[in-house]
Amino acid sequence: SADAKFVLVADTQNHTIRRIDIATGAITIVAGLAGASGAVDGSSSAARFNQPSAIANSTDGKFALVADTGNHAIRRIDLDTGAVTTLAGQLGQTGSNDGTGSNARFFKPQGVAISADGLFALVSDSGNHTIRRINLLTGDVTTIAGTAGIAASGNGIGSAALFNNPTAVVISGDGSMALVADTDNHTIRRINLLTREVKTVAGLSGTSGSVDGVVPASRLNKPQGLWLSPDGMYAL
Repeated sequence: SADAKFVLVADTQNHTIRRIDIATGAITIVAGLAGASGAVDGSSSAARFNQPSAIANSTDGKFALVADTGNHAIRRIDLDTGAVTTLAGQLGQTGSNDGTGSNARFFKPQGVAISADGLFALVSDSGNHTIRRINLLTGDVTTIAGTAGIAASGNGIGSAALFNNPTAVVISGDGSMALVADTDNHTIRRINLLTREVKTVAGLSGTSGSVDGVVPASRLNKPQGLWLSPDGMYAL
């Protein structure tokens, strides 16, 4: 949250979104029902998720977005009311179409990030091997990097760049670039969000390992989590 009083957790196998109060350690369910998977919009425990795997909340702490992996959709939670709606994609339907809201399609999305200004979100559409952008004002979904259905590795611009099961994604504070954990390529990729140019910034594609160093000497092994410092100078 903006005031750092709580964190949200995508509790994947429980099909729920949990909240942890940082001061007390108390854990509560924000949305979904433990042990009950499904595909239902609704308020709090009436909503259903299917293996949610990533979550991002807005800088003002008003809402959160969930990569609802098993439902192939991006869900929105109003953190004041607990109301869950489907922002993009059609619950239970796979695909790779760009479009607005329910006309767009995803395939096992596993990463989501919200820009600091709250105007757009990025999604690692893992099963499609692409990075998608959602305009949070209009709900319009566009593919900004990668080619749906092609699992490979290649730097380049837009659809010329290729990914293999990208998972985590983060956006810089100024909204100019993003980092992606390109899991099955064992690399971290950087996307210039103005030009859509993709570069490898850590690891060597197709080669796993645990070596520290500067690209291409560094090695990673299926990276799946990312954090970017507020000044954009380093990542974990």
